[in-house]
Amino acid sequence: MTLADILFVLQGGEVQQRGAPIDIYREPANCFVAKFLGSPAMNLQKTVLRREGGQWLAGTVPIREPGAFSGLAADKSVFLGLRPHDLQLAG
Repeated sequence: MTLADILFVLQGGEVQQRGAPIDIYREPANCFVAKFLGSPAMNLQKTVLRREGGQWLAGTVPIREPGAFSGLAADKSVFLGLRPHDLQLAG
């Protein structure tokens, strides 16, 4: 993956996503691609995206990257993808 300029992710002989490896890693086109690239794999959780008090919530958890949801409607069922190395504990 680090040597490729363009990467194709295939499933059952069909192209799921094509692009620069870092772009596919950061913005996978679907759940298959999200789980396929990276070790450990991306964790996917089905949740409802809500807007409350000018803030996006995934269930009851506030989301700090609001740009990721541009173009999405509130109260919509989505898959939230998290890579383990991107999580930080706060207390």
